[in-house]
Amino acid sequence: MRKKIVFSVISLLALNLAITPVSAAEFGGGQSYILNKNQTVRNNLYAAGSNVIINGNVNRDLMAAGGTVTISGDIGQDAIITGGTVNILGHVGDDLRLAGGELLLDNSINGDTLTVGGQIQAGKNAALNGDTFIAGGNVVIDGTLNGRTKISGGRVRINGRVSSETTIEAKQELVFGESAVVNGQINYKAPKPATVESGAQINAELNYTPIQGQQKDWNKGAWGLTVGWLIKLAGLILAGLLALWLFKRRSQEIIEHAIDDFGKNLLFGFIGLIVIPIAVILALATVIGIIPAILALLLYVVFLIIAGVFSGLIAGALIFKWVFKYKSLLNWKTVVAGIIVLQLITIIPVLGWLVMFALFLVAFGAILTLFYKRFLNR
Repeated sequence: MRKKIVFSVISLLALNLAITPVSAAEFGGGQSYILNKNQTVRNNLYAAGSNVIINGNVNRDLMAAGGTVTISGDIGQDAIITGGTVNILGHVGDDLRLAGGELLLDNSINGDTLTVGGQIQAGKNAALNGDTFIAGGNVVIDGTLNGRTKISGGRVRINGRVSSETTIEAKQELVFGESAVVNGQINYKAPKPATVESGAQINAELNYTPIQGQQKDWNKGAWGLTVGWLIKLAGLILAGLLALWLFKRRSQEIIEHAIDDFGKNLLFGFIGLIVIPIAVILALATVIGIIPAILALLLYVVFLIIAGVFSGLIAGALIFKWVFKYKSLLNWKTVVAGIIVLQLITIIPVLGWLVMFALFLVAFGAILTLFYKRFLNR
């Protein structure tokens, strides 16, 4: 269920950019991207890399993706961010959309907040002023929840101020810490009643609904999931081997380009995933743009399918390059090993899905840039 939520959120993040003027933007990418404290981006900023550090201010929207993303500057409008570790230390003027492994929010968010991650903390300086949705493994709220809030997590700890009606589902436990101040009604589900520590100020109603254990046919469910996973794995390996045997030179070119410009391809893949559907929709609104829009949409779908296969090939190439010091980045060993390892990684909640999504974006970005260089940039 959480896997579906994460990918639904990622899709939602993409659709939210439909209102963003892409032409008025600055782009940054590479192994590391740093916006210094004395710098200001007046338009939208799109940034990606292993490390993304935003110390300066962005007057409009920010979209960032990386292994570690740290935002210390202020964002004038919306922020859409995904990464392994994400720290939001600056003010966000409008909505925040955030997905990652370890997430920290420690400043005010004026608009709505949508956050999905493994470890999620709203620090003491956090003030979430709009409607808020948080889904994670462990959720800690040390700051202030001013808007209507929904929280879903394993362990949920409220150690800050709750000002409005809040709905909480805690799969393991809900704790109100010693610094908690609850002025809004709390409707919560948990296996047992919430723990209220000494010093907590509960000034509103706590409505408790126990989570009832459900009898499930675990053997049947596990068998179905295993068979489905094995069929998917076999299909991906077959597709990867076919790409190796039928289009070895082209496949080698994609893998090498993806690894050599990893950060840039991550950025271009992220942008392309969002911009192309927007461009297609706009083109369909004009008579002369219908045919090009249909062709672009078909290519987009084909490239997405190819990127889904090549994400595993990139994983294999990276493993054999870093661990076994292979010079050849593409052979049947890297194909099989990469696809198997990547599919096993996706079993890890949140972080595994982010790794898969990042490699998918790198593959998609490499395919787009090579297609542009070969067919469009003449």
